[in-house]
Amino acid sequence: MRTLRFSLPDEGVVEKGFLKVKDEFEYRDTRIRLESDFEGQLDVALEAVIECWRVLEKYFRKNPLFQSSYAPVEVESGEHVIIERMNGASRLVGTGPMASVAGAIAEYVGEKILGSGAGEVVVENGGDIYLNLKSARRVGVYAGDSKFSNKLFFEINPKETPLGVCTSAASVGHSVSLGRADALVCVSKSAALADASATYLANLAGEVDSKDLPNFAREIRGLDGFLGIVEDELTAWGRLPELSGI
Repeated sequence: MRTLRFSLPDEGVVEKGFLKVKDEFEYRDTRIRLESDFEGQLDVALEAVIECWRVLEKYFRKNPLFQSSYAPVEVESGEHVIIERMNGASRLVGTGPMASVAGAIAEYVGEKILGSGAGEVVVENGGDIYLNLKSARRVGVYAGDSKFSNKLFFEINPKETPLGVCTSAASVGHSVSLGRADALVCVSKSAALADASATYLANLAGEVDSKDLPNFAREIRGLDGFLGIVEDELTAWGRLPELSGI
């Protein structure tokens, strides 16, 4: 889901608030970009991502529906935290567990980096972002060919973090989306929940008028707010970070 972007120096989208250490890598379907103040972040992040996929692939063999279902499935108690978080998001939103995998992994990686000595961290997993900050950051919204693309930014206050900022879209990205939203951005303290919510609301954008999306969003416990872009129509609901741009 590559429609949310935080800044790295070579991207040139955002120039303020850079952290010292920056890394990128890919593993399986995970595409990680990191910023933190911890020199050892890359080793910690890679180990965390490998752990997540080892846990997931083992659980897929135990419970194949967890990987394939578009609706919540039964999950036994006592599973690894990545399974429990994906299951929890699935049940709160009504999606399949895999709708939250990118956000859940981003959050897990961020927590591992913080636990290893970082004071603040930003983790992007294919556009789904987990932030835990001491200084303000800006997150830009990319929405395909919409006139709003690359012109709207969330100004993230450290007091709002830890925070998940995740998106789903029909016009861009590689993840499954059945809707028509150019960008459906969800914000929650749980990156897994934000990810699942973005998938759910983006799919609804193909079935209902965008002005009705808040009626569905407010039913999701734990979702702080969303920003929806469908062609040149903008819809917002809830408690969002400050928006800048047009």
